[in-house]
Parts: sequence; C-alpha cells; structure tokens
Amino acid sequence: AGVYEGDLVSVQVTITRKHLQEGKKAGLVHSPFFPFPKNEAWWVIMGTKEGKIISVEKVIDPSRVVEHKIKFLAPRQGNYEFDLWVKSNAYVGLDQKQTVKLTS
Repeated sequence: AGVYEGDLVSVQVTITRKHLQEGKKAGLVHSPFFPFPKNEAWWVIMGTKEGKIISVEKVIDPSRVVEHKIKFLAPRQGNYEFDLWVKSNAYVGLDQKQTVKLTS
C-alpha cells in the first residue's frame, strides 16, 4: 500500500531523556540566572528543504520517553525530503536534525 496525494501521513518522533532513570520525570531546568522557575520543553519542527514549514509543535511531556506524532496531508506524487528538527527550549547543544523521506 502506497501513500497517495491527500492521504493523512504521520511521522512519529521519539524523545528519550537518557539521563533519567525508568519511571522518572524531568523536573525544572537548571537555570540559576533565569528570573523564574522553568520547565523543560521541546519544539518539534518539520519543513521542506526549501524552507516551507509543515509543522511546529511544542512538546511539554516530562516523561523519560516521549512519543509525538506529526500529522500532515501527503503532497502530490513525487519523492520528497523533509527536515525534522527537535529543539530544546532550555539547553544548548541538545538540538537534533533528521531527514524524513516520503514517496507519494
């Protein structure tokens, strides 16, 4: 079964906080110079190589393993490569970028 133009496509993103033990949740971020307590969050962003944004979603689940789905409508027939970024709102150096390929 293929993917056709207009189909609802889901991309599952899994974020694993390796520094946490099983069953533990993330607490407040270490930010001694920030003016108020801050919770950790992630921005999950998907866009085209040309710079068009497909999805921007904030993920605030503090669990050790977080599964998040991006849903969008499949474009017209062709081969596509999308950029997928996962960006921390709190820590420098944790951002990740992956390529997502789709044939419709």
